[in-house]
Amino acid sequence: MDLSKKIFGSNIDPEVQKYFKNLQKGTFEIQPGDPLSDTSFDSSTQTYLGDRTPYARMWTAVNVVSVQKDPDNPSKFKPIGDGKNSVYIVNDNSFNSYESSELNSVSELGNNPLLKPAAGVTEVTSRAEGSLGALRRTVVKFVVYNKEDFDKTFLPFFLKPGSHIFVDFGWSDKAFSLYDPNDFIKNTDLEMGDFYDTIYNDDDKIKSGFTTTVSGQVTKYDININQNQSFECTLEFVSSNYQLLDKEVSEDNNLKFIFTNVLEDLILLKYLNNSAEGSELVKEELSRKYLWNSIPREERSKNIKKFFDSNTTPDSNAPLIDNYSKLVGVFYQNFTHKSKSPINQKEALYISFAVFEDDFLNNYVATTVKKDDNGNIVSNTVDKTTNIPKFNSRNTYVRWDENLFNMMKIKPRSLDRVLSFLYPDTWDIKETSNKYKPNIIVEKGKEREWKNTSDDKSKNRIPMRELFIRTTTIIEAFDTSSNVNDALEKIFDTIFEDSGNLINIRLMKNNDFESSLTFHDANIEPVEKEQEKTFVFDITSGNTIVQNVDLKFETPKAGLSSMIAIGGLSTPKLFDDFQLMRFNILNGIQNDGLKKQIRHLPVFGETTVTENHIDVNISKILNTSLDNKPKNFSKIPITNVQDRYASRKEAQESYLKTVGESPDAIESDKINELDEDDKRTVFTANSERDIELIKAKVFSFVKSGTNSISPVLPISLTLEIYGNNFLNIGDYFTINFLPEHFKERVYFQIVGVDHSVSTSNWKTTYNTVMRPYSNKKYHQFGSTASDDLALGDRVQINFNGTMFNQLFSEFDKLTETNHPFKKDMVRQFEFIESNTLTYPISDVQSLDYASYLVNYDPKKIQPKIDKVLGNSDLKKNADKANKFIPLSLNSPPISTQGISWLVAVSNILLGDDVIDWKKFNGKFINTNQRGGGFKKSNELQYADENQVWIFPQNYNNKLGNIYSDITQRSFFNRAKRASEKDFQNIKDNFFNQLAKKQKISSEIENTKEVAGNSGFIFLNRIDWSLVDRVYDVKSNENKFKILHFSGNSLVDSFPVIEIPFLYLKIPTSQLANLLFKEYNKLFSELDNLAENIRIKVEEEEQEINKKLYQSFDTLPF
Repeated sequence: MDLSKKIFGSNIDPEVQKYFKNLQKGTFEIQPGDPLSDTSFDSSTQTYLGDRTPYARMWTAVNVVSVQKDPDNPSKFKPIGDGKNSVYIVNDNSFNSYESSELNSVSELGNNPLLKPAAGVTEVTSRAEGSLGALRRTVVKFVVYNKEDFDKTFLPFFLKPGSHIFVDFGWSDKAFSLYDPNDFIKNTDLEMGDFYDTIYNDDDKIKSGFTTTVSGQVTKYDININQNQSFECTLEFVSSNYQLLDKEVSEDNNLKFIFTNVLEDLILLKYLNNSAEGSELVKEELSRKYLWNSIPREERSKNIKKFFDSNTTPDSNAPLIDNYSKLVGVFYQNFTHKSKSPINQKEALYISFAVFEDDFLNNYVATTVKKDDNGNIVSNTVDKTTNIPKFNSRNTYVRWDENLFNMMKIKPRSLDRVLSFLYPDTWDIKETSNKYKPNIIVEKGKEREWKNTSDDKSKNRIPMRELFIRTTTIIEAFDTSSNVNDALEKIFDTIFEDSGNLINIRLMKNNDFESSLTFHDANIEPVEKEQEKTFVFDITSGNTIVQNVDLKFETPKAGLSSMIAIGGLSTPKLFDDFQLMRFNILNGIQNDGLKKQIRHLPVFGETTVTENHIDVNISKILNTSLDNKPKNFSKIPITNVQDRYASRKEAQESYLKTVGESPDAIESDKINELDEDDKRTVFTANSERDIELIKAKVFSFVKSGTNSISPVLPISLTLEIYGNNFLNIGDYFTINFLPEHFKERVYFQIVGVDHSVSTSNWKTTYNTVMRPYSNKKYHQFGSTASDDLALGDRVQINFNGTMFNQLFSEFDKLTETNHPFKKDMVRQFEFIESNTLTYPISDVQSLDYASYLVNYDPKKIQPKIDKVLGNSDLKKNADKANKFIPLSLNSPPISTQGISWLVAVSNILLGDDVIDWKKFNGKFINTNQRGGGFKKSNELQYADENQVWIFPQNYNNKLGNIYSDITQRSFFNRAKRASEKDFQNIKDNFFNQLAKKQKISSEIENTKEVAGNSGFIFLNRIDWSLVDRVYDVKSNENKFKILHFSGNSLVDSFPVIEIPFLYLKIPTSQLANLLFKEYNKLFSELDNLAENIRIKVEEEEQEINKKLYQSFDTLPF
C-alpha cells in the first residue's frame, strides 16, 4: 500500500479486520472435492492456512554500459550508448533452471556440466529499526552451488557494497502469481517509476497482505565455502532512506561547516533576498563570503543579531511572528532594545521547518536529485520527491497547545530557558514559507482537503513545516553529533524538553518502499480511538493465528522509587514530571481509580514522591555531627575562611544584580505554608512561562477527552503471528486475554514490524507499546468520566521566592499608593489563572490578565514597623502598613482608551455586581482637588476604615479639577479652534449621560464631604482593612484576590485590582471579562464622540478659512 496516504494511528481497515476475524475462525469456503482451479479460488475469502507455503525471491536490476575515454578530457570516461538493462534473480523457479544450455544474461547456470541446482534463498530476516520503524535492515541467506554463477553473477551484482537489492517474500497458493521484474526494465525509465506505482499501490488489500517486497543497498556480506564447494552467503542490506541518517557530520563533507559555522549567515542571505533591495544586498554579501572563515562564528552571530535587533520593535499587540517573517520563514524574537538588559540574552533567531527541510536538509544532506533527459535537475520540492531519498514532512503534524502558545507570548524571566521552537499565530494558505500544505487528511475514514488554521487548532495540531526552530538549537545539535541521525534526534529531544514533553517528534518512513523519510509527533492522534471498534486478536482459541505473546513491563532508569511511592498512594495525586505521570496513569488503570490502597509487607515507612515544590531540609545536614572528633577540633585552622566567604557572597550578589534580581529574594523562598486539609497537588513555578508549561502538561497528559495525549505507558507487547503484510507502523489493536483491569482502557500501537521467512514458515512480529484510550484516563481519579472534570481544582501553583519578589515589586510600581512592607506580610501567594481576553469588535486585539490569591499576616511585620517609626520619612506610612491594603489608581489616563478603562473600572467596582458593599460598609471620600485631596490619596497614612476615594465630574456646581485634567489631556484636546463653550458642552453632556446609567451601590455612604457631587463618579482608591489576628492558613479574613492586566497601556490607570476574598462575589475570570466588555462598549461610544468633535473642528476650520478668503477678495489690490 501507499504508506504516504495512510494516517499514523488510524484504525485497521474494516476489510482487513473482517479478513483477520475469518482467519481466526478457521473458516474454509471450498468444500472437499471442489477443484482448486484459479477460476474457483478467491484469495480474499480463502482463510484455510494449511494449503499455503512460504516463498522468497531475491533480485537486482542493472544497467550495463560500455565506457571509453573522453577525447576532450582523457582523465574522464564517457558512456557509449544507453547500455543494456538486465535482471538477475535468485529463486526464480523458472522451468529451465536446471538446463545446461547457454541462457540469456538474466539467468544462471551458464556452465553447469555437473547439473548443480540453481542458487536458492534459505532464510530472510527483515527488522524495523528506530523508535517508529523509520529504517529497515534485511538479512538474506542463500546458497550458490555453481562457481561460475558466483563469479559472474553474484559477486559483481549482489555481493557488492551499495548494490540495490530487492527481496519478495510471502505465501504462495494455487491462485498466487508473482510479478515479473523484466516487465519494469524494458523501457528507458531507469527510475523504475512504474514499478513503485504497481507494487506498492496495490488496491487489493487482501492480496497485498500476503506478499511483501523490501529493498535497499548492500552494507555487508559474508561468504562461507562448505565441504560441497558451495557458497553459503549472507547478505545484509538497509532501506534506501538509511543513507539520509548515517551521513557523517564532519568538516570533510562540509556538513559541520554548513550547519554550524555559516548557518546563520545563509539564513541572513535568504532574509535579504526577499527584501526590496535583495539581489544587490545578496550580491554584496556573497562578495564578502571570505569573511566567513576570517571572523569567528560567535562574532558574526553577534553582528547578525544586531542586524535583526535594530529592525524589530517589541510590540505587545503584534502577532508572535510577524507576517513578513512567516512568509520568508526567518524570524527574530525581540524583547527589548536595551543591550545590557538581562532579557536581551533571551532573544533568538528562528527559521521555519519548511526552510530547514527544503533549503538545508534536502540541499546538503539529501544529495540525490532527479534529472530529465537533457540532464537538467527536476524540481526537488516535497510534492515531487516521494520516491527518492529525501526528507518530506508535507503531511506531518505536531501538537499545537494553547498553553504552550500562551507561554511563547510571555516575556521571559531570568530563569526561563530560551525556547527551541515557536508557533506562528496563523498559518493559512499563502501567508507562510510552507507552500505545500498537507494533502492527506482523513476524517471518519474519508479524505478531504486541508482547511485552515482554525480547523487545525480545534484539533490541537499544526503542520510541522509551519513550526519555527531556533537556529542555535540546530547549530548545537550538529556541532555535538557525529551523524545526521544524532543531530536530528538532539533537535527533537530539545523540543521535547522545552514543550514539557508535549511535542515528541520521531523519524518515520514516508512510504512502503522506504526510500524517503518523514517525521511524526507521537503525541498526535489524528483519529479518536474507540474501544468498541478496536480489533481484538484472539490468542486463546485453537484457530488463533497468534503464535507467541510477550507482555513486558520495564522500569525506566531511576524509576523504582517513584513506582514504589505511587503504588502506595491512598488518594489520587497529580504530577508534572513525565515519568511520574506515566506511572500514575498506569497505577490508576490497575487500581481502578485508587478505590483501594495496596501496600506490600513489610512496610518500611512512607515513601514520598519527589515533587516540584520540595524544600531542602538543611537541618538534616547541620544536625548531623562528625563522629570521633579530635580533641583540638575547634582549633584546626581554615585559611582565610572569612575573606573567602565574603568574596563568594559578593560574587553571588553581583550576579543577582546583573540579572535584575534582589539578593533578598531567597528569604521569600518559603512563603507558602501548606494547609494539611488542602488535598490539591502543589506545583512550584519559576515564572509565568513556567505556569503555562505546567498547565499544558497537566491538562494534556492527565485530563481525559478528545485531542488529549495518550502517553506511552511502560508496558510493551510483542505479538508473533502468522506471516502477513496487513498491518504497519501506527496501527493499533488489543488482545482478548488481557488482565481484567486493562480491558477497555488500553490499546497497543505498532512501533515496529519484523519478518522472518524460512523454507517452512513465515512469521511476522509486531512490536507495540501500550497507551490508554484518551477518554479513559479518568481511571487514575475514579471510575467515572466526571472524576477528572474538575481537574483545575486539584492543582495549586505557587511561585518560588525569586519570582514572588519580582511580581510584588512590579505590583508596587503599578500603584501610586506607597505601601512599605506589603510583600513582607505575605504568607501565602498562589496562582489562580491566566488568560487572554478577546472581543469580537474591538480596537484592541487582546488583553492579557493573570489572577492570584494572597494571604497576609499583619503581625509578621510588626517588628519592622517598630524599627522605622523613629524615622520621620518612613513613619507617616509605616504605622498603617499592617492595617490596610489599598486598591489604588496608578495614574490618571491621557488617552481615549485610558479614559474608557477608568470609566469601566469605576462602573463595575462601584456597583453591586462584583463587591459585596454591605459587608464592607464603605463611605465616599472626595479627592477632587489637584492639591491636597489628590495627593492624600497617594499616601497610606491617610487610610481609614472603609474609605472609598473618588473624584466626581462636578463638585459644588463646578467642574471637578481632576475630571477637567484627564479630559483635556485626552482626545478632547482636538478642538483647537472650536468654540470652547461648544466643546465643553459636548464632553460634559457625554459624561452626564454616562452618569445617568451609572449604578453606584446604595450600601456606600454618601458623606457630607461629597454631598455636592454630580455627574459621573470616578474611582480613585479603596482602603481595604486587615484583621488584627494570629495568622491561620485556613482563615479567609486576610485573603485577597489580585487581578493583574498587561499587554496594553490602556490599563495604566488600574493595571492591578486587589479585592478581599470575602467581599468578591464572582470569580476573577468573570470580573476580567466584565471589565473588558464594559471597556469595549465605552470606547466605542467615546470613539464616536471623538469623530463628532473632529468633524466639528473641520467644519469650524473650513468656516474660518472661507471667511479669510472672502476678506482677501475685498482687499483693494
